[in-house]
Amino acid sequence: MKNSSSIFFAFVFFIVCSYTNRIFSQSQKTEPKILYDSKGNPEPGAMYPRLIKLENYKAGKGNILATFEHYIDLNKEPSFPIYRSTDNGRSWTLFSQVTDTKNHYGMRYQPQLFELPQQVAGMPPGTILCAGSSIPKDFSSTELLLFKSTDGGFNWQYVSSIVKGGGIGPTLPPTDTSIESHNAVGKVNDPVWEPFLALDKLGRLVCFYSDERYKAQNYNQLLAHKVSDDGSKTWSEPVFDVAVPDGIKRPGMIVTAKLPNQQYIMVYEVVGIENNPIYYRFSNDGINWGNPADLGTRIIDSSNGYFMSGTPYIIWTKTGGANGTLVVSAKGTIKNDNMVGGGLMVNTNLGKGSWKYKETIIKYNGKLHPGGYSRSMIAIDEDKKILLLTPVPVSGNLSNIYYTEEDVSN
Repeated sequence: MKNSSSIFFAFVFFIVCSYTNRIFSQSQKTEPKILYDSKGNPEPGAMYPRLIKLENYKAGKGNILATFEHYIDLNKEPSFPIYRSTDNGRSWTLFSQVTDTKNHYGMRYQPQLFELPQQVAGMPPGTILCAGSSIPKDFSSTELLLFKSTDGGFNWQYVSSIVKGGGIGPTLPPTDTSIESHNAVGKVNDPVWEPFLALDKLGRLVCFYSDERYKAQNYNQLLAHKVSDDGSKTWSEPVFDVAVPDGIKRPGMIVTAKLPNQQYIMVYEVVGIENNPIYYRFSNDGINWGNPADLGTRIIDSSNGYFMSGTPYIIWTKTGGANGTLVVSAKGTIKNDNMVGGGLMVNTNLGKGSWKYKETIIKYNGKLHPGGYSRSMIAIDEDKKILLLTPVPVSGNLSNIYYTEEDVSN
C-alpha cells in the first residue's frame, strides 16, 4: 500500500509539474519582450522596425535579422543597427550597422531588409539588401540608398542610389522645379520615402517607394516603383502604382507579398481619408498594378466593421489551409470609431472576400506617433506563428521596440 501511494503521488506530482512548466513556457514565449530599449535616448527613441529570416544564405540559414530607426545622439550621423537572433527570435544581439558611406549624412529614416531568394544579375542567392533614406541634419534633401551584404549581414557595401528627392518640412513651396528632373535634390519640399524591395515575375529587383515630387501635377503624394535590370547598379524611370491627382490623398508605405497562385498583393495606407485606412490590390507580374487613380479595395472585417489604420505590413504564410493565410498589421485598428493599438487582419482566400480581425498579445497607445509606426513580421514555427516587431511608447513619445509571437493558425 505504501509503495502504491508513493507511485500515485509521484505521478500526480509529475503531472502538476509538467502542466506548470508548460504554462510557464507558454507565458515566457508569448509575453512581449524588449528587443531595443530607448531609455536615456531622445524622442522618439526607436521605430519603423523591419526583419527577415535568412533562407538562402547557407552559413546563416535560419538566422533572423532586424533593424529600425533609432535616435541616440541628435548631433551624430545616424545609422541602421542590425540585430541578429540565432534562436528563432527568442533572443537578440547587436550584430552590425548600416552606415551612410555615400553621402555621410546618416541613414536616418525607414530601413528595409531583403534577402535575394535567387541569383539576380551578379548577386548570388543569400545576398542581403538594405535600403533606406540618407538625409542630412538640416533635412534639405532625401535619397534612397541601397547597400548589400554577402556575409549574412555583418559587413555592408554601398551599391547604388535608387532615387533622390527634395527636402522635408513646410519650408519651400512646390513649383515646376519639382518635376524638371527625377533626381533634383534640395530645390523644393518634395521628399521621397519608405522603400520596399521585391522581385518581379522576371526575377528583376524592384524598389517601391512614396514620392512627393509631383505636387505641381496635383499629386499630394503617390506610390511608384523603379526596376533594375542589372542587379541594382542602375534603375529605370519611375512608374506610378497608386496616384490620385486630387491634391489631397496621400497613398504611402507600400508593402508587397507573392502569393502561391503566382499573383502579387500590395498593401498601402491612404492619408487624406479619415483614419488613414489600408487598401490593397493585385498584380500578375509584380510591376503592373492596374489604374493608378483607383484606390483599390479597403481591408475591413465585414462582420464587425473593424479596419486597419496606417503603416501597413503584409506577409503570406503556409498555415490555414490550401491557400495559406495572408496576415496584415498596421499602426492600429479602428474599432467603433476608436483607434486601438494592436490587432491583425487575416484572410485565407488569397485576399479575396472578407478579412477577419484577430487580437494580438501586444497592445499599446496607437494614438501616439511612434506607437505601431511601423510594425513588421515574419512567419516562424513552420508558419504556425508570426514574430511581430512593434514600436511601443513607454514615456511620452519615446518608444522601445518589442517583439511577440502571435498565433495565426486558427
